[in-house]
Amino acid sequence: AGAPPAAHDGASAPSVAAVRRARRYSVAVLVARGADL
Repeated sequence: AGAPPAAHDGASAPSVAAVRRARRYSVAVLVARGADL
């Protein structure tokens, strides 16, 4: 029972980081578009 939760946690952590990176990238794109406008 200990192994599956550990694997799940290992998979969830990177996903959270990926979401944060995606949000930062999207924000940077919006800022860049605003500057272009």
